[in-house]
Amino acid sequence: GEVTPPTARQIQTWTYPEANIQLGRGAEMGRFNMGSTIIMLFGPDALAWRQSLQPGQIMRMGEQIGQINDRR
Repeated sequence: GEVTPPTARQIQTWTYPEANIQLGRGAEMGRFNMGSTIIMLFGPDALAWRQSLQPGQIMRMGEQIGQINDRR
């Protein structure tokens, strides 16, 4: 994988050509531990948010946060 450390600003790459790495479906193959911010923009009433969402709640990739309102 590639890592860009904030201090060195150099990309480092590791490869494991001799390793027979096999991952099962849904297995973790990496982790981003530095936090992330996602900004989503929607027009008025474009999305019905999932009612159980709470501020600061931990979310997992692919987890549903709402549903797009059909405006046809």
